[in-house]
Amino acid sequence: DLHTEFKSSLVYPAGRGMKPDLAAQTTEILKVVCGFLNAEGGTLYIGVNDEGVASGLEQDMPHFRGGSMDAFDLHVRNHIVQHMGVDANAHVTVSYPDAGKRTVYALHVQPSPHPVMLGGVYYVRQGSSTWPLLGRDLDLFLERKEAERLRMGIEPVAADPDASPVAVEPAAEVAPPSTRFTITLSALPIATIS
Repeated sequence: DLHTEFKSSLVYPAGRGMKPDLAAQTTEILKVVCGFLNAEGGTLYIGVNDEGVASGLEQDMPHFRGGSMDAFDLHVRNHIVQHMGVDANAHVTVSYPDAGKRTVYALHVQPSPHPVMLGGVYYVRQGSSTWPLLGRDLDLFLERKEAERLRMGIEPVAADPDASPVAVEPAAEVAPPSTRFTITLSALPIATIS
């Protein structure tokens, strides 16, 4: 739906026969986050299949330093900052919904008052899909965002032509996994499988 997206993995893109491609799948995750930022917000559940069944992240974990959720989260956060900026990252919170024995990672994205680009493209969430905005659609989107900002009294962000891209280096050593907070979401259609 408009506010919910499921991805079974951060490492294995759909339709590739379980062949790992962390870069391609991370880009898909970032498109969804960008789309939520530019629309009404939403939640992206990673480790949940399209039917809303928790598949878990156990197959993803060996691809992250020490197999830790901290390294997993650092990967996601670094890519949000590197490709969409610190302000975009500030609109994203994380939780680990209770899914029985399966690990699920949830990105809760609040809408951004400013348009957010990913790789020079604006994405927006419409229905159950994320779409790139081009041509007249992009013009209309930017006009609406500007009108919303003016109505809310928010100043536009001036682009700094001398700014260089943000580079975030992963920590040399990953701290032990933080304490997880189990959150049960009664409205979430996540089912668990044993």
